Amino acid sequence: MPTKEWLDQVEKTARTLAEGPDIEQRDPEYWTKWGELIRDYGNLVTPKTVVDLVHAAKSAVSVMIDRDDLLRRDKRFNLTEYVIEADDDESLKMWQDWAIEGTEYGRKWDHRVDWKQELSSITVQVGELGTMPVVVCFTWAVVADSRMVFWYPTSQVVDYVLCERWIKKHFKNSRMITDDIQNCISEQIQRRAKHKKK
Repeated sequence: MPTKEWLDQVEKTARTLAEGPDIEQRDPEYWTKWGELIRDYGNLVTPKTVVDLVHAAKSAVSVMIDRDDLLRRDKRFNLTEYVIEADDDESLKMWQDWAIEGTEYGRKWDHRVDWKQELSSITVQVGELGTMPVVVCFTWAVVADSRMVFWYPTSQVVDYVLCERWIKKHFKNSRMITDDIQNCISEQIQRRAKHKKK
C-alpha cells in the first residue's frame, strides 16, 4: 500500500516536471525523474496526468485499511451469504436484470427481487505477487434479504488463486462463491422452499 510520504514525493516530482518544456534544460535529472514515474505509473502521456493520479491515490490511501483491523471492525464479512466476482459494470448489469427498481433497464421478465445497494465499498490488499500488491475492491448489497458482496481486483497485477484463497478464508459463513448472481438467487429460493416445507 502506498504511503502518504511516498505519494507526496511523487507528486512533488510530477509538479516539477509539469512546470514547462524548458524544465529539462534547467534540471539535469529531468529524464531520470520522468523514467521513475513511468516505471511507477506506466506509460503516461503528461506529467499532469501523474499529478491527477497521485491526487486520486491520496484519497484512496484513507480507504485502504490494514486487513486484520478491517476484519475486526467490519461485521459484513461474517454476515455475507454470497460472494460474487463482478466489477462495477457487471454488478450494474445484474442490478438491471434482477432488481425491482431496474425493471425499465434490464431484461423483461418477472423474476425480480428487492435490492438494497450499500454505497460504501472497501479496498483491501489481499497479498502480494512478487513485490507488487494484489488489491481487491468489495461492495455489498442486500438482495432478497440476503447480504451479498461483489468483488473485483483493482491492482496492476492480479493472482486469482490468491484472491479466491483469501476470500474463502475470510468469508467463512458464505453459502456460495460464484460469478453469477442467478446461482445465488436460485440457491436462495430452493433453500427457503425447503425450510418452509419443514
